Amino acid sequence: MTIDEIYRFVQFSANKEQRGFIKPSEFNLLADRAQMELFTQRYNNLKEHMNVRTKTASQSTVPGVQYASNQKVLDDLRAFINHDIDLTYDATNRVFDYPANYIHLTSLSHAGRNIKIVNEDKIYSILNSSITPPTLTKPVAVIFNEGIRVYISSDENGVLISGVKCSYLSRPTRPRWAYVEVDNNPLYDPSNSVQVDLPEQTHNELAMKILSYIGINLKDNDVYAFGEIKQKAGI
Repeated sequence: MTIDEIYRFVQFSANKEQRGFIKPSEFNLLADRAQMELFTQRYNNLKEHMNVRTKTASQSTVPGVQYASNQKVLDDLRAFINHDIDLTYDATNRVFDYPANYIHLTSLSHAGRNIKIVNEDKIYSILNSSITPPTLTKPVAVIFNEGIRVYISSDENGVLISGVKCSYLSRPTRPRWAYVEVDNNPLYDPSNSVQVDLPEQTHNELAMKILSYIGINLKDNDVYAFGEIKQKAGI
């Protein structure tokens, strides 16, 4: 559905339930909240999925089963996955800056090699290790609030300053139902509207999530029924 179809469905349902007119500003706020909630659910499911895959691999059970069962999660998040993005180095803080709209890091690399990410409380024992200290070919990274620091030697000041790439999940764009006023009524303005980032297969769920915020709880059948009413009535 387009953002206009979602908006009209919300208005139709609100009128049907005698909940009054939903202002565009209210709808835009709720649409962003609903999309973020659905995104967060998928994102948390993805993290759980990756943890299960790691555990499964260590137990030498059948690989790929969890991946197949969670393919829909990955499909729903596809629009937010950014691959091999060059990071900018911040010389003041000696870190690589996070990309715009950054939510979650999925991988970090340098010169085609993965960079191991460790917790801050582990980095000093790694730097002091005589067996497996970080090197240019086996760097390690720590996630700080200021950015990502990548170490390439046992010296704390031996940090990498260029050539780091990352893959990450970005924040969904805020949806917006834009309008112009005609006879004191809002009329949809497609040129200034912002569509939902989540894929089509999630839009029914998104619409129902928006309605749940105003106390209207529907089922999938209600959404499909609206589609038929819309075609007949031309709404």
